[in-house]
Amino acid sequence: MIYSSALICCHPRMYTDDTSITYAGKDLNEINDCLNRDLKSVNTWLSSNKFTLSLTKTEFLILT
Repeated sequence: MIYSSALICCHPRMYTDDTSITYAGKDLNEINDCLNRDLKSVNTWLSSNKFTLSLTKTEFLILT
């Protein structure tokens, strides 16, 4: 997908029309900052290309 170029920290995993982004780190604040930065960047890309992020289908998961 084109918007993977908008990701700075995270790694995309794409299947059909679904995409997940992942980031691994040891510091929760760093993880939060990187994910939020990339989500804002993806949202900007989506908006500029006349797409929207489906908030009802969007999830955030932290695994430890």
